[in-house]
Amino acid sequence: MYRTPSKRKQRVQLTFVYSLMTLAVLVIVAILVLVMQGYRYNAHDGRLEQGGLIQFASRPEGASVTVDTASLANRTPTKITATAGVHTVTLLKDGYRSWQKNVKVIPGGILWLNYALLVPTTPEIVPLAQFTSMTGAITSHDFKSVLVKDAANTPTVTLFHPDDDTFTPTRITLSDQSYTKAAAGLSEQFSLVSWDDDNRYVLLKHTYGSTEEWLVLDTSGDHAVTNVTKALGITIRSAAFRIGNNRQLYVITQTGEVRRVDLASMTISGPLLTGVSEFSQYDASTLTYVTALDQPTKTRSVGYLTDGARTPLTVKTYTDDGVAPLSFAIARYYNVTYTALGYGDSVEISSGNLPASDSGSPLVLKPVATIPQVGSAKRVGFSPKDARFVYVATDQSVVTYDLELQALSRVTFAAAQSRPVAWLDMFHFADTSGVLYEFDGANHQVVIPGALAVSPALSPNGKYFYGYVPSASGAQLVRVQLAQ
Repeated sequence: MYRTPSKRKQRVQLTFVYSLMTLAVLVIVAILVLVMQGYRYNAHDGRLEQGGLIQFASRPEGASVTVDTASLANRTPTKITATAGVHTVTLLKDGYRSWQKNVKVIPGGILWLNYALLVPTTPEIVPLAQFTSMTGAITSHDFKSVLVKDAANTPTVTLFHPDDDTFTPTRITLSDQSYTKAAAGLSEQFSLVSWDDDNRYVLLKHTYGSTEEWLVLDTSGDHAVTNVTKALGITIRSAAFRIGNNRQLYVITQTGEVRRVDLASMTISGPLLTGVSEFSQYDASTLTYVTALDQPTKTRSVGYLTDGARTPLTVKTYTDDGVAPLSFAIARYYNVTYTALGYGDSVEISSGNLPASDSGSPLVLKPVATIPQVGSAKRVGFSPKDARFVYVATDQSVVTYDLELQALSRVTFAAAQSRPVAWLDMFHFADTSGVLYEFDGANHQVVIPGALAVSPALSPNGKYFYGYVPSASGAQLVRVQLAQ
């Protein structure tokens, strides 16, 4: 005969069941947390090991992925959790050259391999435009516009947009009134300098005889040209658009003064800095500078000036003969401010907060890395957009330091470079001959053989690669389609 369990026995049974359920939930949650953090059971040695996540992406998509000898079931874009350590990653796609890289997976870390650019096995080179000669090209900061300069002595430029499937260039001729005509017997040339931060205006330099004048070209509308030199009546040694305000310029005068020019009112400020040999901009409110050699004291210095401050802040002073290369740059990567100070044959990378230059607060910089033996640096700076890489360019090499992975890489070119390397996006640059490199020198590709020493361009969507080659009548702009 069935007897109803006592209340005490029921309570014991319920307590046991609920405890078992709670324990099961805790175990499942713990397992899920471990899985999310990359832990896996290693059957070979019976240990629980923490791996890292690798995110794969490629342009074009749909490439097969092999990690060491294991092929993934999914194609790019995809991801896996891999054991910590060094792995060889290979991407393959029909009709394209293989892409391969040795990468280091850190326990609990995330490694983004989202920059793989696949090049066709046999690139089809399509001619787009013909020029009598080719002297330069510059790409806008958003990589969506390219301005091309043909013969140096002609007041003409050509504008095109790399993303356009239908190539529709715009030929722009500077009006006769916008620049000073060279007198008979004097040579003249027009050269491209830089784009503004909003990707609309372009700074050009016109040289006739031994005289220079600086022009601002509006690439939209009626292509108006402003002759800054003529309007202000001063001699300008160098100039750059102010970050965040394309109607203002910073200029260095012949006497080494940094001044601000307002293009709307065509007025010029008093000296912001003096004795300057070069400057650059960290953001809309901070100028970095390098001073010229002060002959009485035989000193040079680097520092920065914040907007509205009365005085700059000197970061470091050197006593020398003024021959050793000296450069200074500031950038921000993931909410951390970094400085790159190049002197002689080494570059020091530091991090820290920058007080206002006239605040009187001490500048405290924490050493991050030193790039040794770089040679005679022609340029020290940060890669475009997110400033992940510090790069040092010399005549025959580029050295990069990855702030994310804390890794140093060196690329040595086969021949001396006739111009600075051209960054094509956040991860790729090209050398003088148009060879494509990743930031660490890996997967270098000759996309357009025999290219001229003019900066190539890559469309932001990764579909087209542009370059310039010699032709029977001068030079041609050509492109290769990388993706459908």
